[in-house]
Order: sequence, then structure tokens, then C-alpha cells
Amino acid sequence: MSPFASYFVTFVVLASLVGYILLLWGTSKIKIGKDDDEETGHSWDGITELNSPLPKWWFWTFLAVSIWAIGFVFAYPALGNNEGFLGWTKEKQYEEALQLTDKKYSEYYATITNGPIEEIAQNPATIQTGQRLFLNNCAVCHGSDAGGAVGYPSLRDSDWLYGGEPAAIIHSIAQGRRGVMPTQTDPLMVFAENNGLDKDTIIDDTAEYVLSLSGNGEPNAAGEKAYQNVCAACHAPDGTGLAAVGGPNLTDDIWLYGTGDNAVDNLRSIVLTSIYNGRQNVMPAHADILSEEKIKTLAAYIYSLSQENPSAQ
Repeated sequence: MSPFASYFVTFVVLASLVGYILLLWGTSKIKIGKDDDEETGHSWDGITELNSPLPKWWFWTFLAVSIWAIGFVFAYPALGNNEGFLGWTKEKQYEEALQLTDKKYSEYYATITNGPIEEIAQNPATIQTGQRLFLNNCAVCHGSDAGGAVGYPSLRDSDWLYGGEPAAIIHSIAQGRRGVMPTQTDPLMVFAENNGLDKDTIIDDTAEYVLSLSGNGEPNAAGEKAYQNVCAACHAPDGTGLAAVGGPNLTDDIWLYGTGDNAVDNLRSIVLTSIYNGRQNVMPAHADILSEEKIKTLAAYIYSLSQENPSAQ
């Protein structure tokens, strides 16, 4: 908090303590009559308040609490920015609890991650723990069933942007990924102009050729020529994609920004949008969030999902 706020809080806390003690001391000096039936003069509905002193044990309890409060505000961070002479903070308490938890589960994770991912992916305990890690860290983007969503790839099939090998999955989780497809409008226009192609139709021709790779469009010479010179560097000459740069496979009818179940016109719109506007996707790194053992457990679970559909391999 700011220095002013710190001073203000300190003043309020100390003033409250001093006021409380003065009130306690002042009331203890009030002389009370010896007559047990002495009244204060206050009466409500026929009920009269007697002028009786507090029991001694009650007074000493108040005094003990006052002394305890003074010790507390100086021992703990109760006076503004002052940390207190014990040095206790919520952050330290959290870190200590986290260290105890990590120590408690480190032996467990060492057991379920002992071996290559291909092997531990068949261990029910590893898969169960990996699923829980997935639901807590990955489901918000990839879905609770790992089926993906528009802009977020499914992890249940064999269509991997950066490769589905265990090492590639671990790298994606730990280091994250940044997928960038720049707009291709200008490159296609320049290519058309330099090669005597129709600039008014070159983008539509290229989109149609891209769709033809998955059986959703008609092949055409202009689109193929443009694809081979502008798009093949990332998507490969045959359209099967390049995992090294995260270039998607365009031949399998799996669409990151749509599905093969959509009408062809909708798929054409998706492809044209990608060409005109480009795409940018970010998979955040989790190396600072999850331990190596947890990342390996999570990778084993994700790897197991793609093995559930052998026909897709």
C-alpha cells in the first residue's frame, strides 16, 4: 500500500488500542455503591438496571486481551506496511504449504512417470492423474473432452500442428507455441502480376485449390501454381503440412477454424478469411506453472488420447 495509506492504517490501529485501554482504565475507576440494590436510574418496561460492577475475572480478561492485541500488532503485519518482527506473510505461508505439498507428491509422480511416455501412457494411475491435470490446466481451451473448439485444436485425433510425438507434446506444453499465418493478399497479388495471372480471381482460385486438396473444391491451374509458390513453404507441396513451422495439413478435412461437417461455402469462407486476414494463435508455456513430472504426466494423457483412434493414424 502507499505510504499515506500505511500511516493511516497504523494510526487507526494504534489509536483504537489506546482508546480501548483508556476506556477500560477509566471505567475501572468509577466508584460503585456498596448497596447491592443501588440503581442507575435507567428503566425499560418496568425493568430497572442495577449499578453493579463487572466481575473481576471479566476485567482481567479485558486487560489480558489488550496486552495480547499489543503483542499481535507488532508481531504480525497489522500496522500498515510493517511486516512485524516475526516476518510472517501470506505469501510465505502459501510457499511453505506448496513446498510441503510438492514434497508429499514428488514420490508419487516419480512412480507414475518412471519410463518413456509410450509406456506410462498405458498406466491407469498416470492417465487418471493426467486427466485431472488436463481438466485444471487445459480444458478451458481444448474442452473437457479434449475435442477442441474453433481456433483450439482437438487433441483426440492424429492431426498435430507441431507433431504428435511425445517429445513434441512435451515441448508444446512446457514452452508453448506461437502460430502465425500472415495475410497472403499482397504475396498472391504480386505473384499474379509477375506471372500474368488474373489478379481479380487469384485469391478465389487459390482458395478453391486449397479446398480441392481435401476434396471440397475443384483443382485449377492458376490456384495450384499460386499455392506451390506462395503457400507450399509452410503447408508442403502436397498440402500435408509442415510440423516444423506449425503449418496445418490441408488434405485431411480437419479444419482448425471450422469442421468438415460444415457446408462447402462455409469452408470456403474460412479459407478466404485466412488468406485475407491471416491467423494468429498462442499456446502459453506451462514450464513455470507445472513441474517436469506433471508435464510428463499430462503429456502421457494427451498422447493416450490420440492412440484411442488407431484408424486416424
